[in-house]
Amino acid sequence: MTHAVTSQVVILDYGSQYTQLITRRVREVEVYSVLLPGDASFKRVFEENDPTAIILSGGPNSVHVKGAPSVPDGFWEECEKRQIPVLGICYGMQLIVHCLGGKVEGLGKGEFGRMPVVDIPTHTILFGEAIEPQNVWMSLGDEATVLPEWFKCIGRCEKGCVVAIEHETKNLYGLQYHPEITYEKMISLIQFRKDRLIENRKVFKDEEEVNKHISTIKKEIAVASKDKRMVELKNWLGQLN
Repeated sequence: MTHAVTSQVVILDYGSQYTQLITRRVREVEVYSVLLPGDASFKRVFEENDPTAIILSGGPNSVHVKGAPSVPDGFWEECEKRQIPVLGICYGMQLIVHCLGGKVEGLGKGEFGRMPVVDIPTHTILFGEAIEPQNVWMSLGDEATVLPEWFKCIGRCEKGCVVAIEHETKNLYGLQYHPEITYEKMISLIQFRKDRLIENRKVFKDEEEVNKHISTIKKEIAVASKDKRMVELKNWLGQLN
């Protein structure tokens, strides 16, 4: 049975290779998610979609470089007005820091790959009571050297760089690593925050949406059926019904 969509997470895509995976992880806990380009307009983000939470994805850019992608004018004010939680991942976290008065600088030699997050304080909103070091997939080319006012560091890498932040009253959170890569990490993060993100509203069951997309893909494949490379994909899709 498909419920009316009363809660949805809008994901703004800034070019990360893992953005589609973020969308999938959100839906795996039965919360509807919409993927939009990072340059989506204010109207498209807030009026056409009416988000109950927003995720800012990672990406290859540096926020301190002229012309770097950002959020639409009025974004932060609207989120505060509606009390919409925002989670920034990698570039998304740097965007939060940069836009709200903090400072992001190039790290020189970046840190990439699997490594622990340490110095996690007790009683954080984002992590709850989880205070043990976490092994995560780090992506750190730039560093938040100064946090905006009232933001708190809730995690560092072993070299001391800030990799997790939160603003307790404005529902703003940032991670300088990719929780979506590890299934358990992202699911536990979303599950813990689920009550706050969507306020215990009804959630989306996406069976109907999946069937609609399967039907569309099959029609497209039928047009391209003369291409031998499409035959295997066509047969695989036939097993989904």
